[in-house]
Amino acid sequence: MTIKECYEKMGANYQEVISRLMTDARVEKYVLKFADGNYYTLIEETLAEEKWEDAFRNVHNLKGVALNLSLTNVHKTSDILCEALRGGKPDIDITPLLADVKKAYDEAIAAIKLL
Repeated sequence: MTIKECYEKMGANYQEVISRLMTDARVEKYVLKFADGNYYTLIEETLAEEKWEDAFRNVHNLKGVALNLSLTNVHKTSDILCEALRGGKPDIDITPLLADVKKAYDEAIAAIKLL
C-alpha cells in the first residue's frame, strides 16, 4: 500500500500533508512514528485517574499531531474532546466523545499498519 492509498483508507487529507511535508517518504516516516506513539493510551489513563489537566494536554497533543499529519478524522474527534476538557473536569458526559476519538484513532492505526 502506498502512503497515498493509506491516507485514502483513513479518510485523511493526503494533498494537505504532502504540501506540508513535500515527499511521500517524509509523510510515511512521520505517520509511522505516529502509529508507534501511545497517544490514546495516555488519554485513557489520565481520564481514568481523573487527572483533567493531564488528560487535556494528552488530547491536545493528539489533536496537534493529527492536524500536522492531516489525519482529518483523528483531528476532528480529538478537537471536540479537547474542548470538552478545556478548563478541567468536564460538565458533560465525555464517554461518547472518547469513543469517537478511539474509533478514529484505531482506524488510522489499522490503515497505517498496512504500509
